[in-house]
Amino acid sequence: VMVFGMNETESNHLIQNLNNIIRQRLPETYLCCICLMNLTFLENAIEPIIQFSPQNYDLSRNPSLCKSISNRQCHNSNPKNWKPLKGNISNCTVPCLDDPNSLLRSIECLMHEHRPFLMSKILSMEGEAIRWSVGLLRNLTKKERHCSIIAKTDIPSLVLSFVQHSPHQIIRWSKDSLEEMSLTVLGNLSDCEESRNILRLCNAVDVLRSLDEERERLGLNLITARILDSLEG
Repeated sequence: VMVFGMNETESNHLIQNLNNIIRQRLPETYLCCICLMNLTFLENAIEPIIQFSPQNYDLSRNPSLCKSISNRQCHNSNPKNWKPLKGNISNCTVPCLDDPNSLLRSIECLMHEHRPFLMSKILSMEGEAIRWSVGLLRNLTKKERHCSIIAKTDIPSLVLSFVQHSPHQIIRWSKDSLEEMSLTVLGNLSDCEESRNILRLCNAVDVLRSLDEERERLGLNLITARILDSLEG
């Protein structure tokens, strides 16, 4: 924690190690997501984490990482290999979007690949990895410029799907559950014009209106109404 704002080389080294574990899908992946989430409670850690790209990190300083980074393909439940959409990054000068090995793209890839595990009510390391990656996104979406970056990925539609297709009853969406944190991320994204437009294209209004009707019927304290106000305003 002390390295952020004090030693750029050491902070990059830390982020790269965490990113490397996430890309390899090691059992410790969910712990890395928790670590990144906790780091981003620090204001000065948010920018280097969301912008992190190995292209901007001198791997020669840590050659042991070079072997295992980048050649791993990301797959989701579909038979075709998933890759970041070209349309999302064309004419883009943001390295974390252009580099498929960036931390942000690694999180996006993780969500695609592990999404099927969320259909089970059984706790799994894969499901926990998604849960805490959403916890990380909750901290990364507090500023409009960061929401604009995330809007250029599949993350908004993925986060929306986590509440739309949750196997858990809405009454069980407790604090720090995947669904509760996903709603917070959607709320943050709805405050930014670019990501708000993306959510509208993802049919978020219909999804959230259905959830809000259920919330109102049960008398629950969820932020669905506030998100709808932003999307429909």
